[in-house]
Amino acid sequence: MADFETAARPYARALFELAQGESKLDQWQERLSLAAAIAADADMEAIVEQPSVLPRELGELFLSVVNAAGLESDSDFDNAIRLLAENSRLAALPAIAAQFATLKQEAQGEIEVRIRSARELSAEQQDKIAKSMAK
Repeated sequence: MADFETAARPYARALFELAQGESKLDQWQERLSLAAAIAADADMEAIVEQPSVLPRELGELFLSVVNAAGLESDSDFDNAIRLLAENSRLAALPAIAAQFATLKQEAQGEIEVRIRSARELSAEQQDKIAKSMAK
C-alpha cells in the first residue's frame, strides 16, 4: 500500500471536498470503506491486474460488486470509481479510503490515538489520558 500513498492523496482530497460540499461525509466514508475492502480482495486484485480487462469494463465490474452490497447508488461515487478504473488506480482504494477517513476526522476535530504500554492501563489512567486529549 505504501506505493499508493502518494497517488491516493489527491483522489482522497478531491473526494473529501466533494463529500463535504454535499454534506455526505458519512455516506462517502461508508462507500469508500466498502470499495477498499473489495479492492483488497484477492480475487478482485487478480482481475484488476489482468491487462486483458479494459479499464471501462473493470470499472463497471467493480461497480456491480459495490452495488450488490446493497448501498444506494450515487452517480458521483460511480463516476469516481470509473475514473479510478480509467487511471488504473482501483488498487489504491484502501489508501484513498484511509486518507479520506483521516481528512474527515480532522474536519470534525477528532483524532485517533493509540497508546502502547508495557502494562495494562487502569481505568483512572485511561480517564486521565482521555481528559488530557480532550483539551
